[in-house]
Amino acid sequence: MSSFVKVAAEGRGVPRMKTLYRDEPQTNLEATLVELFDPLASYFYRRLDSSEDAADAAAETIEILLRKRRSIPKAPEDLRPFAFGVARNVLLHSRRSRLRKDAIQVRLKVELLSAGAGISVGSAERATELKFALESLSVKDREIVTLVAWEGFSLGEAARAVKLTPEAARKRYSRARQRLREQLK
Repeated sequence: MSSFVKVAAEGRGVPRMKTLYRDEPQTNLEATLVELFDPLASYFYRRLDSSEDAADAAAETIEILLRKRRSIPKAPEDLRPFAFGVARNVLLHSRRSRLRKDAIQVRLKVELLSAGAGISVGSAERATELKFALESLSVKDREIVTLVAWEGFSLGEAARAVKLTPEAARKRYSRARQRLREQLK
């Protein structure tokens, strides 16, 4: 298999792809897949939140098709529907990943409540506020809070995980909870 290098570039608002091949001439399959990139990117662009996600999903689809080149239909007229079937699976996987991420955020919110962070359960706007509040913490503080609230770590275990003394972790955890309370009032 040739070195198939994908470079996403913006063009007319829809991600486009340039391909570079090294050490090997372009095969018919690769040429066809290059032609399919723009329609695949448009497919994802209409279904995903950002053009970057669309470009990534289209590139992932092309990558899967190249890996599974032996199972691709031989008839050229069957390749496009087959490619879009693979694209649909990539889209479904992306949506499942997004749902898992959203579920984790909700679980984190509930865990922070039960940990006594003083956050009241509310609307989706409140969840967004929580996300931004967590992102405003330093990386270590956020990690300590999430390890304790989300993963069920003790403060001592969280301290070892982020390479702090238990006393330092306790202080950071207390201050982080206080900052979260203040930001989420």
